Amino acid sequence: MIAKVFSHEMMPSVKALIEEGHQVTIKTSGMSMWPFYKHHQTMVVLDKPEHLKKYDVVLYKHEDQYLLHRIIKIKDKFWIRGDFNLAYEYIDKDLVFAKVISHKTSKININERNIIYLFKVWLWQVLKPLRPIIKKLRR
Repeated sequence: MIAKVFSHEMMPSVKALIEEGHQVTIKTSGMSMWPFYKHHQTMVVLDKPEHLKKYDVVLYKHEDQYLLHRIIKIKDKFWIRGDFNLAYEYIDKDLVFAKVISHKTSKININERNIIYLFKVWLWQVLKPLRPIIKKLRR
């Protein structure tokens, strides 16, 4: 599952605004970031990708698609995965052009570095072996 976050026509403008120092808010699309981001319900605030850390959610271009996924490991490349995905993507660090600093679903605004939120993200990562079962139950 892939989370396409915006149309190809608009993304160059979003990228330019971020490079100029503006924050940009967009609505997410897709199921790859479930359970934290919900299809057509979650709004994310994007900013410059400075000081990227494990568990940051980043926007990048990969194989002609713009994707919004989470950094799981940082080595010579970023190991990135959607929260509902099982497989990693290995991307060069220079492909990332924005990071999520907060998101809003159901009128609740959540800072991406909030300790309670990060604990939930960590717990979800630990539960990765159970995701195939969760996917079957979700369908």
